[in-house]
Amino acid sequence: MLQNEFYAGYIHRRGERRRGAHEPIVSEELWLRVQERIGRGYAAPRSRSPRALSGIAVCAECQGPLWLTTSGNPRYPHLRRAYYRETSKIRQRPCSKRRTSWRAEAAEEEVASVIRAMAFDREWCARIDREARRLPQGDAYAAERTELVGSRRRATRAYVAGDLEEAEWNRIKTAIDARLAAIPAPLPGGVLFGLERLIEVGRVWDGMAQEEQREGVRLVFERVELDTANKLIWLKPWPEFDSLFRHRREFVSLVPSERLELPTF
Repeated sequence: MLQNEFYAGYIHRRGERRRGAHEPIVSEELWLRVQERIGRGYAAPRSRSPRALSGIAVCAECQGPLWLTTSGNPRYPHLRRAYYRETSKIRQRPCSKRRTSWRAEAAEEEVASVIRAMAFDREWCARIDREARRLPQGDAYAAERTELVGSRRRATRAYVAGDLEEAEWNRIKTAIDARLAAIPAPLPGGVLFGLERLIEVGRVWDGMAQEEQREGVRLVFERVELDTANKLIWLKPWPEFDSLFRHRREFVSLVPSERLELPTF
């Protein structure tokens, strides 16, 4: 009884863990505490049909793993739906996204649309290729970027010290931020290799099986974070793809500064 999930209200059917129709004898919280006491690890249920983000996606808030779950009658596969579900209740950690989920197809399409948009933009790919071959490796705008960051910090210190009015401080910040956003990102060594890999993944994406798409995601992104409550996604690319994403300004909202490790002020 101490190790049987049935008594906590769960059953396993066709390889899936589900809430049973029976009344639990003990609460799930108590059952989990017992598992900790007897030294039994609690593992996420393994899916027989892994999807593009299964085993990769984590909660954007608590950083906990998201589980892939399905709903619907197994007798009617075409009516079944897969979801990435937040697991803080089961894992016993605080999270405001508790008990929320995101339809798997919708979340995966967000990632796929980014990869496709970059890989199929032939004009942009050609421009990156030309710049990478023509320009010396490194950041030609490093000095200006450093000066702008310093100016912003000095303005912030002056405002905190009471030497600058809030309206003037906001005006300075807005002007500096606009210029920083307009400065091209540097093209480090290896950018052409990253571009070739990105194009390769993007142009065969729609013909890939789910497990192959998962490998494609692992190839491009170091981390995928989902806000299952508000249906938002954050992507952190691997270093060889980082500068490519920085060049695509329309993806800034999908790749926030804290994930891309941009300068903080």
